[in-house]
Amino acid sequence: MKKLLVGVVFLSIVNFVLLVLICDNVRLVVDEFVLPNKCDTSVNKVRIDSIEYIIRSKDSIVNRIKYNEKEYTEKIDALDDDANVKLFKELVSK
Repeated sequence: MKKLLVGVVFLSIVNFVLLVLICDNVRLVVDEFVLPNKCDTSVNKVRIDSIEYIIRSKDSIVNRIKYNEKEYTEKIDALDDDANVKLFKELVSK
């Protein structure tokens, strides 16, 4: 009975070692042939597109602010002196 138990334990250890060696070799072969280039181009493309979208949205916000400020300064420049004094008094009273 003891010899049988020792034999089963020995075969289990040998089986485990062989399994580890075979799985390690298979993983190396898969890494070499299936994934030679480890960067995922679709993920990179999505990241680049999202960065471009953020840049465009920020740029449009900046352009909108510039346009609004330009309109505001043109309106102020178009006013006469009495209207400017009136606007100044409104601002001071607030």
